[in-house]
Amino acid sequence: MEDHLAEHAHVLATSRLAIVEVARACKLANPSPEVAEEADRLISSCMLVAVSSQLLRAARKLTSSTVRTLDAIHLASALRVEADELLAYDHRLLAAAGEQGLRVANPST
Repeated sequence: MEDHLAEHAHVLATSRLAIVEVARACKLANPSPEVAEEADRLISSCMLVAVSSQLLRAARKLTSSTVRTLDAIHLASALRVEADELLAYDHRLLAAAGEQGLRVANPST
C-alpha cells in the first residue's frame, strides 16, 4: 500500500468503521505493538467519514449477494466524499466500486 500511496498525490478517506476494522486486521496479522501503532498512525492520517443514518441508508441500497454490509458502508463512504479512487484488498468491494464508476486499485497487485 505504501508504494501505491507514494506514487500518487492523495488524501485518504475511510469510514469510521476502519478504526475498529483496521486495528482488528492488524492484530490478527501481527499482534506487535509497533504494528498497532502504525495502524493508529494510518487511521489518524485519514479523513474519517461519519456513519450517519443517511450514509447507512445509502449503503443499504448498495448491498447485494456479493456486497457485504461493511463493504457497502465503505463504498457508500467513498461515494459520499466523491473519491477519485477506491483502494482496497477485497476483490468484491473493488468490483462493486468499479460498477459505481469509481477508479479502483488493489495495492497488492
